Amino acid sequence: MKKGFTLAETLIALAVIGIVAAIMMPALNYLIQTKVREHQVEVSKLKFNKASEMMTLNGKMGPYYVDTADFVDELQKHLKLVRVCRVGNSPNDLPPVSDCFGENYDEIILNESGDTYKISDIKTGAELGLDTVDDNNDWTSNNIAIMTIDGIRMILSYNSKCPPVDPGVHVGNTSLACVAGVADVDGEKKPNTLYKDIYLFGSAKKIGDSCIGKALGLCLPAPITVADIVSAYGKVNTTECLNASWGNNQICDTYSYNMNGSNYKDNIWYASVIKYCGGQDKILSFSDARKIVDYICGDNGCSNSPSVEEKNAVTLRAQSFGINSPYSSSLYPYKWRTIVSNQVGVYNHLQSGYPCPGVYAAQMPYNDTSLYFNSDLALGPLINSGNFYNSNFLGTYATGNDSSLNEYYVFCTK
Repeated sequence: MKKGFTLAETLIALAVIGIVAAIMMPALNYLIQTKVREHQVEVSKLKFNKASEMMTLNGKMGPYYVDTADFVDELQKHLKLVRVCRVGNSPNDLPPVSDCFGENYDEIILNESGDTYKISDIKTGAELGLDTVDDNNDWTSNNIAIMTIDGIRMILSYNSKCPPVDPGVHVGNTSLACVAGVADVDGEKKPNTLYKDIYLFGSAKKIGDSCIGKALGLCLPAPITVADIVSAYGKVNTTECLNASWGNNQICDTYSYNMNGSNYKDNIWYASVIKYCGGQDKILSFSDARKIVDYICGDNGCSNSPSVEEKNAVTLRAQSFGINSPYSSSLYPYKWRTIVSNQVGVYNHLQSGYPCPGVYAAQMPYNDTSLYFNSDLALGPLINSGNFYNSNFLGTYATGNDSSLNEYYVFCTK
């Protein structure tokens, strides 16, 4: 009777294991690197937001600074910096941007095609898609580069006309209307590529002439989450919504009742999105939102049980649109990333007996019928497959700061 393996059988088994490991290791390493970078991005954003919140609490966030250099002088009292540099030719008393980013780090890779943009050319807010000068916007001062104590490099642009933030009112991400920037979470270490180890933050929309979605015939600025819009620019209530030129019963949700039994609502998040984008017609269409989701999810539709290779492919395509991987959602597998569209309607919610207004959105995965509608918060998403194939229906308002709004991405088209 055979009681064990021969030496030859053992060596063959080890060889097979080695081959499988060699095949799987690159994919696993990529997945690990992606997770690490996403964590680094979240940590760096958190630290910057904490510093800006401290400035807000001290009454220092608003139109109080002459230029970006003046703003950074105050910022470094709340955020530990090891270097501050000029990006252009001034201020003359600061070292050049290469002292912050490194002598051999002079370009950012913008996309998979290999298009690049010189760091030294990101001189003002205009290079970050912020070329509007009006009563609430002036991003024309020279940008400033910084390096934090943990090695994160940033280029900052300050809006000298940003609205003052009331220190008596707690607002998350208070710097969004006042500061824009681009950051690299791992310094000179490659890939130095936008939406991988480099991210845009604050009001920044793009770098130079870059745009998102060229592979699909689109040209979009960087997305922003609904949570960031609401927290930075404030809530829009029923009264303000109805008084706006774009306000109507559907958008302002006058059909249903909130938890207090009143038609008045203090946070109609879709109205905040319209206000931020400058009009409902300037929000991505539902068909284009679905086009992006179809592209990101691929042939398998963002399956609940993806292989490592499939997960990596989805992650890479999501990053190319400035969206974190669907598989890294804090609510996965119950709900993943969602792209809000400009299409609104009313759905007769049978459980509650009254119609519920909402927004059609494309979600990853869009074929998951286990998702449900929370009538108390009117957030969704609700699968409305009976009338709209594979579409999701998001309620237009929230009665509180729901964490799922961090999962809702908005593309302003103009």
